[in-house]
Amino acid sequence: MELIRKALPQTQWQTDKIAKVLKGRTLEETCSNIWHFVYQHIQYRRDKEGVEQVRSPRRAWWDRKDGVDCDCYTVFILSILRSLKIDCLARITKYPKKYRKYLDGNMYILSFRSQVTWKITLKNVTGT
Repeated sequence: MELIRKALPQTQWQTDKIAKVLKGRTLEETCSNIWHFVYQHIQYRRDKEGVEQVRSPRRAWWDRKDGVDCDCYTVFILSILRSLKIDCLARITKYPKKYRKYLDGNMYILSFRSQVTWKITLKNVTGT
């Protein structure tokens, strides 16, 4: 999470234009637009074992066909939400080693506005 915290202020400007395109009429519509855009346009691929890459939104877009992992999705999505001035945060789930072949850790992005909570779930969608 520390890498993500450091990357966001430096890279948020990279999503200012796409944020305007994905903005919906409601928070729910906006979050849905963002999730569907990322899901449809950026391939998932787990980082190599022992290597952690946190890509900027521009780099994630460049690597979109080869795939990026959930950390990169998170930076991309949080940058869009923050470009739209939507309060948000990320949470990570982790599981004991003995369960990792069945359960991957997940990253959740939560946005808050007017007592509405919207959860964008990022998970391994390839089954690997």
